[in-house]
Amino acid sequence: MEMIKVIKEEIIYDSGRSTADRAAALLLEKPELLKDFENIAFGNIYPYDMRASNVIEKADKLSHGFAKCLIPKIISHLPLFKNDGPRRQFLLMLIRYIKELSDEQIGILYELCLKYATNQKMPVAVRNNSIRILNEICIMFPELKPDVFFNLKMRIHEEKEPFKKLLTKYINNKSN
Repeated sequence: MEMIKVIKEEIIYDSGRSTADRAAALLLEKPELLKDFENIAFGNIYPYDMRASNVIEKADKLSHGFAKCLIPKIISHLPLFKNDGPRRQFLLMLIRYIKELSDEQIGILYELCLKYATNQKMPVAVRNNSIRILNEICIMFPELKPDVFFNLKMRIHEEKEPFKKLLTKYINNKSN
């Protein structure tokens, strides 16, 4: 059986947290599997893309830098994901790397995250992770903060729960 099929059927067979935790531990034990998990995560086949991206993010969180080699591909692929699971998971991973990215990568992420954070059609988790990235970018480049806050505040009256509550809390905590 080819490895991708084994991964799908025997390693990430469900979306449970314990399954993902075991798969992340396995991935760290056998880093040669990263390429197969990458192919699944970028394959746009639900639910496997979501599960594989979750495992990659978890493994990288457990061992910072484990999946750093994927960052250029992640950034360029963010707008291409058909399903929101990989976008959500990879944005979460990117939060940890903002200070290590090039100015060009930060610029691309800034534009994408501002777009995602202000798009009501995006899931709350994608929007929240986008705001977290924007916050990290604004720490590095404080001159961007007024633009981010203007764009977020401008839309707050249009928002629905639960994102409106998250956005209001963020704006109130960060506007000082």
